[in-house]
Amino acid sequence: MSELKGGCMCGAVQYALKSEPRLSFLCQCRQCQRITGTGHSAEFVALEKETIISGELKFYGLPIVAIRSLCHQ
Repeated sequence: MSELKGGCMCGAVQYALKSEPRLSFLCQCRQCQRITGTGHSAEFVALEKETIISGELKFYGLPIVAIRSLCHQ
């Protein structure tokens, strides 16, 4: 697999994965529905040592259910 890259729309945060995500899924919990405004949220899980993140993230959410992150803009 080639490196998977992405980021936020304003460009303040960028990420790159050095390997395939360990898991990908569509979450249909109520919190994900509220955050996305749709019936689901596309999610993936990757190992921290295989992930490069640049930029400042802001964290919010319920630690019991899920913590989300977004750019500071």
